[in-house]
Amino acid sequence: MPKQVRLVRDQLEQALFTLPKDPQSPTIGLLIEEAIEVALEIEFTNPTPSAPACAKEKAEEEKPMPVSYRVIDLASGGAEPVEHVVDGVATPEAAAEKALGARLFRSGRKPELRARVYFQRPGMPLSMVRLYAKAAKLG
Repeated sequence: MPKQVRLVRDQLEQALFTLPKDPQSPTIGLLIEEAIEVALEIEFTNPTPSAPACAKEKAEEEKPMPVSYRVIDLASGGAEPVEHVVDGVATPEAAAEKALGARLFRSGRKPELRARVYFQRPGMPLSMVRLYAKAAKLG
């Protein structure tokens, strides 16, 4: 339960920070802040069970869910970009390297864009990362 409450709280906070600017925003913002306070109260007042009901539940909780990555090759040159599905890696960069055979970076200039990687962790929304052939220089 606390994990679910934490996810709801995170979503409420994201909604608060992405609230559009219009006359209703202050009222909606106050309602979201109240909901966040309630979620915090629930999260920290409900005790977490010290031991799961059975050993099987505990083993399932501790085992991380495998993440499948969809790598879209934007440099393939065809009318439709080539799509690769990669399993058994820990990061979007590793998935792109395995699929495309090139080391790519999360920051870069638009002309260097080589791939989009889609993935979804359990209990989270679908995420997308853009990867570039050359890293952007900071500074």
